[in-house]
Amino acid sequence: MAELELESLRMTYGRDGNVVALDGADLKIEAGEFVAIEGESGSGKSTLLSLIGLLEKPTSGTYRLRGRAADSVPSSGLSALRSDNFSYIFQGFHLLERRTVLDNVALPLLYRGLSPEEARARAADALQRVDMESFANTQGNVLSGGQRQRVAIARALASKAPILVADEPTGNLDSANTENVVQALEEVNASGTTIVLVTHSADVASRAHRRVRVSDGKITDDTPMVSPEGVGRSALRTPPGHASQVRPSAAARDILENLLSRPSRLVGFLAAVAVAVGLVVATLGLSYAASSQVSTLFDAVASKEVTITQAIDEETLPPTAQTLDRLRGLNGVEAVADAVEYVALVQSGDGREAVQTPWIHARGEVVEAGRLTLVAGSSWSGELGPDEVLVGEALAERLNIAAVGASPTIVVNGVPHVVVGVFSKSPRQAEWIGAVLTAPEPLPPLTTGVDDTLITTRVGAAQQVAREAPLVMNPFAPESVKVASPPDPSGMRNSIEASVASSMLVVTIVALVGTILSVALASLASAAERRVEFGLRRALGAKSRHIASMLAVESALTGVVGAILGLAGGLVAVLAVTLANRWTPIFDIRLAGLAIIVGVIVSVFGSLAGAIRAIRIQPNSALRPLQ
Repeated sequence: MAELELESLRMTYGRDGNVVALDGADLKIEAGEFVAIEGESGSGKSTLLSLIGLLEKPTSGTYRLRGRAADSVPSSGLSALRSDNFSYIFQGFHLLERRTVLDNVALPLLYRGLSPEEARARAADALQRVDMESFANTQGNVLSGGQRQRVAIARALASKAPILVADEPTGNLDSANTENVVQALEEVNASGTTIVLVTHSADVASRAHRRVRVSDGKITDDTPMVSPEGVGRSALRTPPGHASQVRPSAAARDILENLLSRPSRLVGFLAAVAVAVGLVVATLGLSYAASSQVSTLFDAVASKEVTITQAIDEETLPPTAQTLDRLRGLNGVEAVADAVEYVALVQSGDGREAVQTPWIHARGEVVEAGRLTLVAGSSWSGELGPDEVLVGEALAERLNIAAVGASPTIVVNGVPHVVVGVFSKSPRQAEWIGAVLTAPEPLPPLTTGVDDTLITTRVGAAQQVAREAPLVMNPFAPESVKVASPPDPSGMRNSIEASVASSMLVVTIVALVGTILSVALASLASAAERRVEFGLRRALGAKSRHIASMLAVESALTGVVGAILGLAGGLVAVLAVTLANRWTPIFDIRLAGLAIIVGVIVSVFGSLAGAIRAIRIQPNSALRPLQ
């Protein structure tokens, strides 16, 4: 039984199959033969070699491998057939440039299910056979052409496959290196390996047992073997291990070496993931901190003020001191003051012309309840006496009032008063900046006006005080007074917090989408860059799922490491912003887990486009040089 048997093998390309690369090839190759295939460029010899090596499937015809119909094997099963039967030497060498020579030679054994230790030991033996053992730890990209070809031969030897196919193995070499390669091939053949070689060199072809010429897609000449010695010795030869199987430990080591072999690419992917995760951590962290700050501000200010308003006339008088005391006794009340606004003529003590200004009759803790900021007389506190006044800063400037420490006097509606303080602002009663505040008695002749009772409360007590105060002011007609209190801050606070969180979420989503797109573009570029590598792995026995799982784990590892870096960067950003704004930094420990998940998602989803492209790469299109 012939080891390889081709009958009417035809291969066409193009959408309509109008490009005929091989037209009805018939060929039998016995085990242990050394066959050289010759022909001009474009004659179809490389296509014939690709079909023999199962790197692609014929358009029509029959191909039997040791009696088995290889042409009918589905694409998913070709990987195992290649792993069991073939080793390859390519015209372009096709080494993993950034991996060591030892790793390159051990690559076919990765897909035979051998342990890393056994694979490396067999690879070292193969390197010794081609006198390259001293280069075991050298990267492939620094080797000369002759050295690279010897590494390719060692890779073929390490697999111990019964059939070796070689495409122009001496095409780029000088005469000395050509001779070394041919001698190595003769030694391999002498050990029982079937060799099918494509060459342009008549000298190289003359060293084979048999010469086959291809022209215009047809086999035009087939010389008999020079010597039948060794024929049939490879028939029972089986490579070590199991076809297209990968050990987890070997896969893990291979993936780690892949990542570390191209540090610039790795750094780029890590940076992209770290930026995305950093943005997520920073935006969520700042969202928590901002929400906390909003809560603090609402609790500190917005929920502490209650104002009770009623009309004053001959029947309804301002609240008495006893009424204010009862208000002060309500739970949660901190300060109470009452203010009735009239109009007065005020004149400075130096005899300047009198000015008309608001006149506030104030009772109680007017500074605290009115939230006045004293800029002069700041040591004064309590209630105003009958001859004491507080003056707004704007009025003080108009009256040219001297320093409060000198006890300046002003005349209010003809009655002298001592200025005990000047206030610059009142965020609660802004119009008081141009007013004068006096004690409530005696009342002016005109007793109609508007009375405001100002109450400040503890945090969160304003709503309760607003409900109880009207009963204190007028137990018989509480509805006659108007109460102004801030709306329940919880709803507004929740709304603002939700708004802040939504804004941060939008920023985060946009950042994630942008990063995934950038990672997707980078993964597509990486798949194109690694096209030859993926084609080589497929030729040596890798299945699509092996390529997919390799890329998935590479992406996941990149995502985890990038997430850790992004988590650290995001935390630094949160600390920097919160400390600069004197906020309380808040970090939810769940963000750490979220960061890892986001990193993996960004990396894996971003790499999907490249992975899909990678698993579609076929060995023949990736490895065959242009004709």
